[in-house]
Amino acid sequence: MNPNHNEKPPVLLVHGMWSNQDALKEVHDAFVEQGYLAESLSLPYHCTKAEHTAASKEKLAQTGLQEYVAYIWVGCWCSWLPRKCLVRA
Repeated sequence: MNPNHNEKPPVLLVHGMWSNQDALKEVHDAFVEQGYLAESLSLPYHCTKAEHTAASKEKLAQTGLQEYVAYIWVGCWCSWLPRKCLVRA
């Protein structure tokens, strides 16, 4: 994803513990309709209930906040965020 060139800041939507990016579709679409560059992601090992296996559940249970932060900031998502951005939790 490339940064937008309007004055609105980009929006990265991160889902909660028991969901994935699909839970944020309506919110994502609302931001896009208002002219924001918006993206949502699925954190590692967060998939639909039907897609989970015993192994993926075990990996999910062992994944911590540091792994999620690394996925977002060191992974592919940081490339489109501006150097100066506000992070809210």
